[in-house]
Amino acid sequence: MGDFKDLFSGQAGTYARFRPTYPEPFIRAIVALAPDTNRCLDCGTGNGQAAFALSGHFRLVDAIDASAAQLERAPVKDTIAYREARAEATGYPDAVFDLITVGQAVHWFDLPAFHTEAMRLLKPGGILAVWGYGLLRLDPKTDALLDRFYKDVVGPYWQPERSYVEEHYRTLPFPWEEVPLSGEYAIGRKLDRGGLAGYLYSWSATQAYLKSNEDPIPALMRQLPAHWNAAAQVKGRHPLFWRIGRKG
Repeated sequence: MGDFKDLFSGQAGTYARFRPTYPEPFIRAIVALAPDTNRCLDCGTGNGQAAFALSGHFRLVDAIDASAAQLERAPVKDTIAYREARAEATGYPDAVFDLITVGQAVHWFDLPAFHTEAMRLLKPGGILAVWGYGLLRLDPKTDALLDRFYKDVVGPYWQPERSYVEEHYRTLPFPWEEVPLSGEYAIGRKLDRGGLAGYLYSWSATQAYLKSNEDPIPALMRQLPAHWNAAAQVKGRHPLFWRIGRKG
C-alpha cells in the first residue's frame, strides 16, 4: 500500500467552508442501486459532505478519512460514525456494507489495495459507487479565467492523479461488474467573490503553488467580469461523473 498523500489537512477549514455538497437526486439514485439501506461506508469522507447526504437514507453511515484535521470539521449526527482510517485498510469486518461510496477522492487512493478492501467489505450484491466533479462552470468570461488559472498558473502543481478527474474517471482502474446510472447530474451552487476565491484556495495545486510563489488569486479576482460586483451571487455548476460496480 502506498503512502498517504495528505494534500488537504492544511486547508481543512477552507475545504469545509467552500467545497460543494452533493445533490439529493444524485444521492437517491445511488442509494436505489444498493441491495439494502442498513449500513453504508463513505471512504475519503473529508469534511463529511457525502456522509451527511447519505445519512438520510441509511440506518448507519460509517465515514472514514486518513486526515484527522478533515474529520474534525465534519457535521455531527447520530447516524454517522466517523473514524480516522485509510480506505485501503479500514479495519471493518468482512461483508458488512450494502454500499461503499467515494466522493471526489478515489483518485488519491492506492487503487489495487482499495478495490481489494472494498470487495472484502461489501455484502454479496453490494454496490461500490465512486464519483467526482468537474471544474466550476459559471459564465463564458469567468470560465475562461478559471481555465487559464487551472492550466497555466497552478497547472504544474497538480499531482499526477488529477488526470483521472480530468478524464472523468474513464481511465480509472475499475475491476468491477459495472452498473449503469441513467441521467445527467450536476452540483448547482451560488457564489459571491469570496466564495469563488475560497473554492480556488481549497485546491491542492493552489496550496502547493503558494509554498513558493506569491498569491495569484487577487490578480484573478481583479479580472472578473463586471457582474461579479461586491454583492453578486453568481450561479454555477459542477458536472458530476461516476463509476459504479456490483459485487457478484
